[in-house]
Amino acid sequence: MYLKNIILLICVTLYISQCLGTRISNDQREIISYIVEKYANPNGIDNEENGDLNLIGVKEVIDDVEVQLQINKPLSSVEELKVLLSSYLFTFDDVKKYFAEYTGQVLKPGRSLTRITDLFNWYGNTNGINFQVLKTLLGELSPGTKYIKAGGFPYLQFPKTAIPYKTEISINKFANEEVEFIVVDYFFSK
Repeated sequence: MYLKNIILLICVTLYISQCLGTRISNDQREIISYIVEKYANPNGIDNEENGDLNLIGVKEVIDDVEVQLQINKPLSSVEELKVLLSSYLFTFDDVKKYFAEYTGQVLKPGRSLTRITDLFNWYGNTNGINFQVLKTLLGELSPGTKYIKAGGFPYLQFPKTAIPYKTEISINKFANEEVEFIVVDYFFSK
């Protein structure tokens, strides 16, 4: 009887650890980087068939990583990938980081932080907010604010915002860092 309880406890522990997601090891990260680099060129990702790594190329990288890491998590279609790339959720910490980047303001306890908290709670839920809501929220926090830092539109500064932004405006060219983010998020997110 005692042995059955121990076996049951081990099985439950393994099941819970699988459900919670796993952390990526350094070896796995190196393998992913190597696979992405196989497709890389200085201007983004190179796919022998059609130039830039579009959604089909990203799917090929995911399929290759799945085989190399021996993870059974197949991606059924490019359409499924497109939905995944459009559905990232942003936490309150993400919103604070992107607001600071967008406006150039250092957030301190006070009016700005209270306003961000209020808007996030109004728009968000326990899981976070999607990209469309993030854009609306940033617009409401600083109406008329132009992006103050050089280098382009603020969403392109971070992979987590660049990917849904590019997907939204149908730019299907992803840089190495973005492809690595997609792959790691796909296989190792909670």
